[in-house]
Amino acid sequence: MIFIAELQTQDSDITSTFMAAKKTYADPFAEDDHEGVAQAALDSFEEQIAIIDKTGRIVAVNASWENFPDRQPAGVLDRPPIGTNYLARLRRQNPSGGKISTLIRNIKSLVRGHKGKFTIELPSHTGSKKRWLQLSVTRLPGGGEPAGAVLTYSDITARKLAELAARKHSMTDQMTGILNRRAGLEALRKQIKLCERHGRSFTACYIDLDNLKLVNDSYGHKEGDRVITTIVKLISGVLRESDVMCRLGGDELLLILHETTLDGSGAVLKRIHSVVEARNARSKKPYGIEFSYGLAEYTPGCKRTAEDLVDMADRDMYRMKLVRKTVALSR
Repeated sequence: MIFIAELQTQDSDITSTFMAAKKTYADPFAEDDHEGVAQAALDSFEEQIAIIDKTGRIVAVNASWENFPDRQPAGVLDRPPIGTNYLARLRRQNPSGGKISTLIRNIKSLVRGHKGKFTIELPSHTGSKKRWLQLSVTRLPGGGEPAGAVLTYSDITARKLAELAARKHSMTDQMTGILNRRAGLEALRKQIKLCERHGRSFTACYIDLDNLKLVNDSYGHKEGDRVITTIVKLISGVLRESDVMCRLGGDELLLILHETTLDGSGAVLKRIHSVVEARNARSKKPYGIEFSYGLAEYTPGCKRTAEDLVDMADRDMYRMKLVRKTVALSR
């Protein structure tokens, strides 16, 4: 049910003038109970709704607002009662700025007639429980001039969780559970920005599994996939939380070693070799897991792109493979 409140301009009695709202179409009950019809219309919405006058004072609320179960002590997620100055409450409880300052500024602009509507998303997490609310603020006209605004809180948790799940799915390599190529390159770009901001180097490590084609041809692609997932788990176990791993495709992985120089990356690779060799020693498989790697260091001011680093590390890895082949042929 949609209705428009015909507010008089007297600020001193805006509550009673709002509650005397009339519907925009003929209503057989309009002559009998303006206040009851208007309140019933407000109460029919699941969203939490409040009306404020142009000073920011709450002059009417619906049942969902009044009975909001997750009342906060104060602040933007609170549902204060009629008579409270909402803007003053926001300023008092959220003085530090950010989204709240933006909210206050927009509400003021709206009730002055400079805009008609705006929305803002607000997290309302408690512990491990994730929850998001959307606050929509719509200008309420009265006699041709702004008379106040309608505040509407909607629970958008289901939508936000779906968006996060879709984003995670789009960023994840489905076989290994680590970042896919696109997400890995994006993480590399972010690392470059951090490097430039803080003036600290990092290293990209390109890893290529050796002889995976032989495993696929001899034991099947399912076994080859098992090799890839196994080495991903082994490497994950020795990386730091600040490091990142992605699957570039096929049997190729990329490690982003946070604040690590070329020399420092040796310790990481030593740990990787150690866990892979330990796995090979206890495995009953008729083959061992082997890999080649290449390194590329990013230093502040070097102006290399994410693609440049991947290419440099890739070429360094192929040099390692070439050396190994040369040594094997000379034996």
